[in-house]
Amino acid sequence: MIKENNSAIIFWSLIYCLTMAAIYSFLKDEFAFTSVTRNGFYFLIVLIFIIVPLRFLPFEVKRPSHLFQWIFYMLVYVPTNVSAFFSMKLDDFQFLLFLIFFCISFIILFSFNHVRINYSKRTKGMPKSIFWGGFVLLYTFFNFLIVKKFGISTSLNLNFREVYDIRAKFKTQVGDDSLSTYIEWLEYIFNPLLICIGIVHRRKLVLIVGIVGEFFIYSVAAFKTALFLPVLIISLTILVKRYFEKNKKVNIPLSFLRLGSILMITCFLIDFIFFRDSELYKYIFSNLFVRRAMLVPGYLSTKYAEYFSTHSKVYLDNSVLFNTLFINRESNYKNGIPYVIGNYISGDSAMSANTNFLADAFANFGYFGMIIYSYIASFFLFLFDRFSVNNYLIAFVLIFSISYFFSNSSLIVSLIGHGAIFALLVMYLFPNEKLR
Repeated sequence: MIKENNSAIIFWSLIYCLTMAAIYSFLKDEFAFTSVTRNGFYFLIVLIFIIVPLRFLPFEVKRPSHLFQWIFYMLVYVPTNVSAFFSMKLDDFQFLLFLIFFCISFIILFSFNHVRINYSKRTKGMPKSIFWGGFVLLYTFFNFLIVKKFGISTSLNLNFREVYDIRAKFKTQVGDDSLSTYIEWLEYIFNPLLICIGIVHRRKLVLIVGIVGEFFIYSVAAFKTALFLPVLIISLTILVKRYFEKNKKVNIPLSFLRLGSILMITCFLIDFIFFRDSELYKYIFSNLFVRRAMLVPGYLSTKYAEYFSTHSKVYLDNSVLFNTLFINRESNYKNGIPYVIGNYISGDSAMSANTNFLADAFANFGYFGMIIYSYIASFFLFLFDRFSVNNYLIAFVLIFSISYFFSNSSLIVSLIGHGAIFALLVMYLFPNEKLR
């Protein structure tokens, strides 16, 4: 640990939480979030729960899993605690019980942090020509399938109020086709990998292909993440590259907490000064960067806990994989969990409300499920760390995408549908070479 920065990290963690709480309180109606009145004493308890995991979080990022844990802390753990205080419609006892188990489940993610890994012993990996040849073939094949299905669009619709209509049309067209899986693999694994390689090796063509690939995904599926991922991946690659060049003297957790706090304040001030009365762009930056990226995962976590605390658990009845491998049982719910919660929140049965793997664990098995899912996720992160020895920089970029999976989807979907296991295979097979 970097002991001299301990106080700074605790301080900025509280600033991050308080900033998020202030914006949540001020814009909850604009964000269409429900609200409850809770004794201010419980917000002090929330602040305690914000600090408790810092005792276990690695203050010095040495492994890809450490980066995952900090991203999850900022995008899921803190927002969930804040949202629970403002919006959870459960009594105080259930409110506290949820915070306790959510905290325990989060800390379990650090289970393998102290297991030593010999990073000097690199795995054999796949021969460079075979690995990159297979990569190009898969990348070309997946894009060919997309073009065959949807054609090529020469324009990007940047009206974010219309993207949900475009996305609904996309979902109707793709149906249950495996093409949706390939699109997500391209968005979160293939294109980020190309962007990273392009920056590190200074290969402009490779960088351009990765960026254009993300914009192509946006034009087809209207996934807003595809529009912003190039900027995030480029920033992360430069940050991590500098981190290793400076011999790990850059404090990533502290940088993230400061940037997150400054980003929230900046977005709010810009919106309040320039866009608060705009009909089309009212609080647009706060909606994009604060509401969607930071608050929604936490808000949905509280709604999952709220709903499934008073309704029967799912027990994987809606899992296609589980029912395929085992017994196809009749579910208590006609639609998947995201649609159940979407309908609960908005009254629209067509609305899907995906959220992090811990909330999904609660929906399936309650508090016991949160504990078990956390151990499974922790073991996955350990394997990813172990397989990252061939190229740390690539591993840090891919773990960013994996962090997004786990923050916005169930465990099974994250591992299989979004491609976390495929990313693990990529790291295992990655050629034994050092990117310079």
